[in-house]
Amino acid sequence: MDEGKFFKDNIVAVSKHVVIFNGTGNKPKVDNPPLDDVNVGKARSGNLPPYSKPDANLIMRLPNFIQRFFTKLESPRHYTMPLVSLSGDYKISGLVTISLVEGVTQPIVGNIDLDQLLIAFDGVYNANTPIEDQSITARPPLSSGSLSLDEFAIPLSSFTAGELVRYELSKVGNTITMSFGSETKQVTRVDWAPVEVSLLGKLSNFLHSIARHADFEITDDGDKIIDWAIDENFAETSVVVNTGTLGAAGNGTAVSITESELFTLHTETNPDEWRNDDDTVIIPIG
Repeated sequence: MDEGKFFKDNIVAVSKHVVIFNGTGNKPKVDNPPLDDVNVGKARSGNLPPYSKPDANLIMRLPNFIQRFFTKLESPRHYTMPLVSLSGDYKISGLVTISLVEGVTQPIVGNIDLDQLLIAFDGVYNANTPIEDQSITARPPLSSGSLSLDEFAIPLSSFTAGELVRYELSKVGNTITMSFGSETKQVTRVDWAPVEVSLLGKLSNFLHSIARHADFEITDDGDKIIDWAIDENFAETSVVVNTGTLGAAGNGTAVSITESELFTLHTETNPDEWRNDDDTVIIPIG
């Protein structure tokens, strides 16, 4: 059987990881059932006839069908955005691969101003240093006093290098919470200063990330103003599209980035993982 020809001739509709096949093996019928929760439920329960019967449809799950672009950063690659200022409650979050470089702090979220917000991988890393000695941390700005990176540091001992993990820094009242995966740290004080964000994968003019970033969001007093999937192919565009409430005014720019890689989600593994086309890059999902 020519599987490629079968798929080409018989696929009727595609929506993420669900595919409807034409039942007869001929041209798609115009009265195929809608791809909605009702028909997906019928297919899962076996109430739709198999594709071998005339005028029938098969809904088949393709576990490896979800795809997206990931882009690896390295100096001088990074993302910029119009300066965002946050003076009340806020949430800054995203996905990042755990990427460590010998003797260098790896910025995740930053600003040109060194006194402003920094979220970063930190620790003196070298080939002989275990990941247990590394951490992810944050340094929100203060109006007075001082704050060390240790106060928000979350050790990476329960994580794996290269793993894709969600981070979140949120402020509610006088309490700021740093989260990485299921791990959290909290600090409460009254002298937090307004936060400014303008860089992703870079701090000021001298530190760059080598990580892959995705699903970056900024919420300002409950309003999601920045929502970047970072799912663009930067061989074709330099615009990071914002679907948050700022609209195009919140679009970002991919700086010095001219390529991206397409990855496919694999759910048959534990944990789930993203793989590029030739499986030379595998990103476990934390």
